[in-house]
Amino acid sequence: MKTLSISLAITIALAATGASATWANTTVYGAYDPRQQESLWNTAIELQAQGRHEEAIPVLKRATHLSRISDGLNAASQLPYVRAEIQSYRALGELALADERHTYLSRIEKQVLPSGPEKIDALLRQAEWHQYALLEDIDEEEAIQARMGKAWNFYRRALNESVATYGESSADLLPALHGMVRAQYLLAGHQGVGGAMPGNMRRERTSPSQSKAVFKRGISLLIAIQQLNRDRLLASREIQAEDLIRMGDWAWWTGNRNFASEFYGDAIKLANGEVLKRGPTASAELAGENEVRNALAASDVASEEDAAEQENTGEENGTVGETETQSNGSQVSNKNAETDREEPADSDVINPEALANTESEVSATGASGPTTQSTSEQIEAPEEMATAETADNESATEKFPTFRILETPVPLPAIEGFEPVLKVKTEPATEADLIVTFTVNANGKVDNLERVQVPESAGPRSPDRVLRRLRRLRFRPVFEAGEPVESEPITWVFGPEHWASPYDSVTETST
Repeated sequence: MKTLSISLAITIALAATGASATWANTTVYGAYDPRQQESLWNTAIELQAQGRHEEAIPVLKRATHLSRISDGLNAASQLPYVRAEIQSYRALGELALADERHTYLSRIEKQVLPSGPEKIDALLRQAEWHQYALLEDIDEEEAIQARMGKAWNFYRRALNESVATYGESSADLLPALHGMVRAQYLLAGHQGVGGAMPGNMRRERTSPSQSKAVFKRGISLLIAIQQLNRDRLLASREIQAEDLIRMGDWAWWTGNRNFASEFYGDAIKLANGEVLKRGPTASAELAGENEVRNALAASDVASEEDAAEQENTGEENGTVGETETQSNGSQVSNKNAETDREEPADSDVINPEALANTESEVSATGASGPTTQSTSEQIEAPEEMATAETADNESATEKFPTFRILETPVPLPAIEGFEPVLKVKTEPATEADLIVTFTVNANGKVDNLERVQVPESAGPRSPDRVLRRLRRLRFRPVFEAGEPVESEPITWVFGPEHWASPYDSVTETST
């Protein structure tokens, strides 16, 4: 008993000084005793909590090694150790090493995790990593498109698993759907469509036809989310308005102002207590059930070389692009194997028609309407709607409570899961900070920009880089009486970290 206490004391002392805990653990247990894993785990977590990630990594590697020895090379018990190791690599900015460990982690998760919530969470985490890697621009030019495909495929597989686990009318489908929308923002940003994006992602120049295709794919996904919330989850009018605002944001950010005005206008009608009698005029073109189904179901296939490499390495691979439909308009063309061919079951979408197809009333009236009036009322049939439009002359505000929306400018993309393009300081300003005032005009662009305080910079980067990025931002403007107007003056404060480290290392072109 006395020997055990001494050994434990040595372990604590070594951890406190940052030395490896391996020797201390082996004095308590045997060199390959699986009971070492818990001790190593506790030591690593404590080191991470103290920000000592360089010391935590070898401890976690040792725990992973013991797990593989005790439980097998593909043991599920190693998953938390590998995930924690990745967390430390990310904290240290060692993104290439984190990427290697994510590839290994994905292979193990695929083999050991059964269908269900744990697998869904794992797929979403993998997709988030590839999203982060794209925003941080860690790849060579030729690898960026493949990374786009990985992000898309992981989100799509998470949607498939969510449908299989929770059913076709569950709010648990939304995390994967929102992730697929983020993937479309990533693709659009890389192809030069839209305003500024967070991080350092490189942009290309795009053609008008490509811009239109990108817009349609994104809006189809957002319509699928809107239909799920409105028709199946019977969401509140506030949530329905948020869905319409997200659709307007996508259209506004990609430069499709007419469509954006219609979506924002419908959101304002809901906020004013009105009943939407029909969707925007663009709905027939944008919300066809085939477009929504394809947006949910498909991504372009990888090249034969990429597919062969994937089979050899166990990685997810692919590219995101336009989908092709067969002559019946209901299935995705499969000229080549799906990109995630390691898991053939995932190449088939699990009944996306449930999300893509709407009630006959909705198909007849468009993407945004008719709106569910309450959780107990059914959607009006077209003939009932026609009667209501002529017979019901009551004030719309007498039917539903009103609420306030679109009163402040919002920098885009305003979607959960993305960091802001420019992080604004909320603490009191200091002499080292940049302070500016500006307004957002009716076109969602920065106007009347004034420098209130410009700090001196000793390095090669100056605060002007923040001003350039601010001018490239696209905002959702303020709306008054249903029309976009110029905002009141806004004051933003930026800390020196924006120009003290590489933040915006590439040239972006605004559309």
